[in-house]
Amino acid sequence: MIGPTVWLRARPVHRALARTLTREVTAALLALGQPRAEVSLTLLGDVAMRRLNRTARGIDRTTDVLSFPQAKVPGSRMLGDLVVSVAVARREAQRRGRALSRELRLAAIHGLLHLLGHDHHTPRELARMAAAEQRLLGETGLITRASPERASPELRTGRARARRRPAG
Repeated sequence: MIGPTVWLRARPVHRALARTLTREVTAALLALGQPRAEVSLTLLGDVAMRRLNRTARGIDRTTDVLSFPQAKVPGSRMLGDLVVSVAVARREAQRRGRALSRELRLAAIHGLLHLLGHDHHTPRELARMAAAEQRLLGETGLITRASPERASPELRTGRARARRRPAG
């Protein structure tokens, strides 16, 4: 049986974490009914992640995960690019007293759900994505853990409206 493919890019110092994360993303793709999907996974540090977030989203700060869905191309199995910050995950892990691998897993699954069309700009989207994270992780994901920060500014202020933005 052919399974999902995760294309990996990480500095040598992050290779062991990246291999573990690759297995987690592969398992999540199988659980989501995506046995033939391909995903590009890149692990970055703060400087590179901040630069990417500024370029892609116009937000001049680092972030935990960015997702870049692939344009739908007939016959393509590629879902898109998933970029995870090891530095942000490390700080969160220390702050919460948890393993770095667990924080990386939370970020990667969150980003993977974005690649598959999930979002958190409205209360309905937020609830749907939180349920998917819970189902995949078996625990609270990024949405439930930090829902006010994860929600769009309109949702946080009660002025939610339907619109599309780059996932992140």
